[in-house]
Amino acid sequence: LSFRDVGDTSTALRQQSRRRDALLDQLRIDIYHTGTVVRDYLLEPDDALARGQKEDLERGRASMARTLAVYEQHLPAAERNTFRELRQHVDSYWNSLAPALNWTAATRRAQGHTFLREVVAPRRNELVQLARQVTAMNERDLDAGEERLQLVQSAFRRRVSFISVLALLVGLIVAAISIRRIQRLEREAEKRFAEVEEARGELRKLSERLVNAQEDERRSLSRELHDEVGQSM
Repeated sequence: LSFRDVGDTSTALRQQSRRRDALLDQLRIDIYHTGTVVRDYLLEPDDALARGQKEDLERGRASMARTLAVYEQHLPAAERNTFRELRQHVDSYWNSLAPALNWTAATRRAQGHTFLREVVAPRRNELVQLARQVTAMNERDLDAGEERLQLVQSAFRRRVSFISVLALLVGLIVAAISIRRIQRLEREAEKRFAEVEEARGELRKLSERLVNAQEDERRSLSRELHDEVGQSM
């Protein structure tokens, strides 16, 4: 694991959290929107306009179902129970609205306000509260993931520091051994050089003695030849 891997994982966690937050925001928007449409529907005296509002509610229901399905694909394990409760409340919310969607204009006028106050508003508030709970859990899950990454990153830093110190020590040991080796080789080289210089000196002295001996031999030979020639004459 490298610093780049840790950074990539942290970025992926943030992106997943933002994606889930966006889905939850969409869910809350649909909840508020459908609540407004339900209110308008229950207070609408015109059946033609009421049919359009019912169609709008069906679109809102389909949008909430899609949002929940996508969110479930990226659901953290810690949120499963709360998410299951949220889905159940969403289903209960729509089941509670089902009878009112078939009311006539007269029934809506007679029971609409009571239905809004006693059924729609409480259930909508329950959904909003559950969505907020899921959001809070999503934030806690992100914080926990960041903490885990920080622990991994700290452990990685310690491992890198240990390896760096170990590599430095090994480098120092190798350098010390190399320096001692080089110094020994230098001493041996100096010793060999001194021996060569001494051998050269001995060779020069030997050459000088040889030359002197040759000169003495020539002088001695010259004297002998001179004496013999002189006696013969």
